[in-house]
Amino acid sequence: MAYPERKEPGPALLLIHPKGGLGEYIKTETRKFAKLGYSTFAINVFEQLGYPAATHIETGSQIQAKTTDPEFTRVLTEGWRHLLAQPHVNKKQSRGVRLLHGRADRHSFSSPQPRRSVLLSATIRQCGRT
Repeated sequence: MAYPERKEPGPALLLIHPKGGLGEYIKTETRKFAKLGYSTFAINVFEQLGYPAATHIETGSQIQAKTTDPEFTRVLTEGWRHLLAQPHVNKKQSRGVRLLHGRADRHSFSSPQPRRSVLLSATIRQCGRT
């Protein structure tokens, strides 16, 4: 998690990594978004599912194939709740974003109602397929 110094709670982003896992690219993007004024949490989905590893480049597709949508939903919901519980986060200004090939894919993950974290889970399986 990375966040800017500010006096009032502000906008937040939940970053969801592609099928290769939470690598340096996602960590760098987390810091970049914080510099732009967003509290940013990059959840390590595969680790939270019980697959700890330094990288998931070779195993991400296999993990996605054998993980059910309810399992993804559980992990993303936990991450979302963790992010929204931070004192520096304004819940009404928070979104989920999937980073894909160097750009933010806001079409799949933006939600005008941040409490509906289930919206984020539906596309996690598409991270490497779009």
